[in-house]
Amino acid sequence: MTVARAFLSLACLVAGSVLLGACSEGPATPAAGGPTLAEVRARGYVRCGAGKDTTGFSAPDSHGRWRGLDVDTCRAIAVAALGSRDKARFVPLTGQQRITALLTGEIDVLPRTTTWTLQRDAGGINFTIPNYYDYTAFMIGADSGARTLRDLDGATVCVQTGSLTEIVFADVARRTHVTMHPVIFDNVQSTRQAFLAGRCDALATDQSALIALRAMKPKHRFAIIPASDDIAPLTPAVRHGDD
Repeated sequence: MTVARAFLSLACLVAGSVLLGACSEGPATPAAGGPTLAEVRARGYVRCGAGKDTTGFSAPDSHGRWRGLDVDTCRAIAVAALGSRDKARFVPLTGQQRITALLTGEIDVLPRTTTWTLQRDAGGINFTIPNYYDYTAFMIGADSGARTLRDLDGATVCVQTGSLTEIVFADVARRTHVTMHPVIFDNVQSTRQAFLAGRCDALATDQSALIALRAMKPKHRFAIIPASDDIAPLTPAVRHGDD
């Protein structure tokens, strides 16, 4: 069973438990929905923010059909709100665009792609239940000889701006006194392409994204070095009042 299918099964199990609990307590009282739920039902589909090339989480397959944990999370929401997994739409977004797109109503929900932080929590977003835990890591060529974080002293590192990775990178460099030189890009694709083209010695991002990239490039040999012991909770995010 894939991770995505396992999560969807869990979501269905939880939903079923809630429904059974409601039935056992007498007549069910419909939960009050926020304005977004009313808009979704009037529109006929739910709009979810999506990555584009994160295998296992959010990526179109060879037939153009979206697949992954984030995709199945969105489809589960569509089932709950509209009764059909096919009433989900996916809007590709960069790290810089995703929160703005949610706050302005371009999308209805942002599945998993955003780490829960206090700053974001105070900025108009509500985080729901963590469905994935991740950590920041560095990917380097396996033949580089680097095996630990200190081996990256003096290295150039491709980093996506507008992401928690950018903050973690700066914090790790400061705490460990390892000198690393960030090369900043504004989206996932540019960051990855620069690393694969040799413009940076290393690539910094979520460990899960690095594993996905490594799986997409089987002819290349890469090593992954954890940036720290900090584990970050990733959770679907909605606007205030849309929980």
